[in-house]
Amino acid sequence: MYIMHRQFGFEEWHATAPFCCRPYKKKVVSIIKSLNSNGVVEIGCGLGDIGRNLQEPNKLHYFGIDQDSKVIDAARYLARNEKLITFKRGSFEDIKTLSSDRFDTLLLLNWPHNIDKKSLVNMITSNLTNNIQYLLIDGIKQQSSGYLYYHYAKELIEEGLPFKVKAIIENIDEVRNLMVFER
Repeated sequence: MYIMHRQFGFEEWHATAPFCCRPYKKKVVSIIKSLNSNGVVEIGCGLGDIGRNLQEPNKLHYFGIDQDSKVIDAARYLARNEKLITFKRGSFEDIKTLSSDRFDTLLLLNWPHNIDKKSLVNMITSNLTNNIQYLLIDGIKQQSSGYLYYHYAKELIEEGLPFKVKAIIENIDEVRNLMVFER
């Protein structure tokens, strides 16, 4: 990954976070597969590790969006042989432009802790399409230092998130839990 970091010029931390070194990513892939999802949209996809690992053994539509064009270029290169994977440089608002019948799962990992709960819920509800049936968000544990916000399922629902809790997977790694919501 460091060679790719130098070749594409994306931020170095992406090179230190490959799928094999982040057990929570394996758990997320397993959970998405258990949902029998039609397809996944990931906001803040980075290098698209989760999308590429959703392709085995069954193929699954995956659309990764990230604001960093350099990381998107690298993600496209890594998934160049995968026909059902697409990447776009963009933002949360871009989910409105996707084919509504292909994607029923929305994945938000590694960045919601930078946004307060009201803004996060507003961002989700103002851009949500009717086809999204599942929503996965990581929540940083309160005892983990260095994070701006700590989100909890109950608080997000009380703030207006139009989903119910399907599961809360605790301790998917040392600093986070995973909230799985469904409509």
